[in-house]
Amino acid sequence: MAQVLAQMSNNFQTVPAECVLPPEKRPQELLPSPADNIPVIDLSKAMGTETERRQLVEELMKAGQEYGFFQVINHGVPNELMDDTMAMYKEFFHLPYEEISKYTANRTPMSSGKNQPIYWKDTIRHGLRPLEDQIKTWPENPARYREVLASYVNETSKAASEILKLFAEGLGLENEYFKGELSDDEYLVSHYYPPCPDPSLTLGLYPHGDVNLLTILQQDAFGLQFIKDGKWLTADVIPNAFVVSVAIQLQVISNGKLISPDHRVVTNSKTSRSSVCIFVAPSRKCFVEPAKALINDANPPLYKSYTYAEYMADYMPKMGSDVETALASFKL
Repeated sequence: MAQVLAQMSNNFQTVPAECVLPPEKRPQELLPSPADNIPVIDLSKAMGTETERRQLVEELMKAGQEYGFFQVINHGVPNELMDDTMAMYKEFFHLPYEEISKYTANRTPMSSGKNQPIYWKDTIRHGLRPLEDQIKTWPENPARYREVLASYVNETSKAASEILKLFAEGLGLENEYFKGELSDDEYLVSHYYPPCPDPSLTLGLYPHGDVNLLTILQQDAFGLQFIKDGKWLTADVIPNAFVVSVAIQLQVISNGKLISPDHRVVTNSKTSRSSVCIFVAPSRKCFVEPAKALINDANPPLYKSYTYAEYMADYMPKMGSDVETALASFKL
C-alpha cells in the first residue's frame, strides 16, 4: 500500500489482504452504544471554591482508579483552536501524496510489527519539546500547520499540567510533584481512519497500553474503546471535550492506585474518524518509581525503580503490547 489510505479507501470494495487480522484478533464487538457511565469531568471546578476543587479531585481519583480514563470539559483550550487543529489534520491527510510522502517516516499505515497486518489508518507523529527546535521539523503544509499546532500544544500542555496537579493532590503528593523531568517531554500522534468496507476484519489501532505519563486525545467520531471488566466501552464523542487516559508511568508512580487501561480503535463503514493525541512523558534520563510518600509497611512498592530510557529499551521489542506485558519486567 504505497499510497495513503485516505486517498485509496474509495477504491476498496473489500479489505486488502494485508489489513485482514487473524480471526482471534478481529474485533468481536464492533461499535456498541457509548457507555453512559464513562466519567465526564468539568475542569472549571479547579478554579471554584475549596469544596468544588475537593469534589473535582475526588471525581478524578475515582475515574483514575475505576476506569483509567475519562473525558474533560471546560478545560481552557479554546473551542476555535480545537476546531482549527482538527480541520488542519483532515486537510493534511488529503494533500497530494507527493507532499505528505515527505513525512513517510512519521506518516504511514502503521504495522504492529514485521510481517504483521497493516492497521486501517494513516498516521503522522513528531516531537513537540523543546518547541523552538521541534517546530522546524513540522510540515509546512497546510499553510498554518506550524502556527496552529504551536498554539494547540501550548494550550493542551496547560490542561495536562492542571490534571497532573489535581492527581498529585488526590494522591497526597506535593502540588508540583509532576513538574520537571516527569513531564518534560511531549509528542504528538494524529491518525486518520477512512471508512472501511468490512470493519469486522480489521482494526484502526490494536489493543495496547500507553507507555507515557498522561494522554490527551481529541476525536471527531466514534471508534475509541477502552477495556473495563472484560468489556470494550466506547468513548462518546462530546463536542470540545478531551479524552484523558492514565498512562503506564502514572500507574507506576501512583503504586497502582491509578490504572492504565488497554484501549483500541475500531473502524466503521460509513464515516471517517480523525484524532489528535498529545502524549506527556518523562525525559529519558528521568527516574520513575512509586512515589515514596505512598510507600509504607501496609503499602509496599509494586514496581522497581528505573529510568524511562531503561523502560523504553525493555518495551521496544514488545511494542504495542497490553499494559500487563508492558510492565512485566518492572513488577516486584
